[in-house]
Amino acid sequence: RVGAEMCIRERGKMLFKEFATMDQALAWSRHVGVEGGTPLLIEGDDGTRMDRRAIADALGVGHREQIGR
Repeated sequence: RVGAEMCIRERGKMLFKEFATMDQALAWSRHVGVEGGTPLLIEGDDGTRMDRRAIADALGVGHREQIGR
């Protein structure tokens, strides 16, 4: 169901981890991707919400910045 909101029942089956910063959450998302998984959602206390495409975009930008050093 691409583009559909995850229902509560589906969210209960997902891995949930809590991080102090967005950088930590993105670092974990990178790890999940390297291990063959797909990070689906990051939600911040400030209302920030990143779906899988936004996470992939953010990780791609970070990867390009590391290469440019």
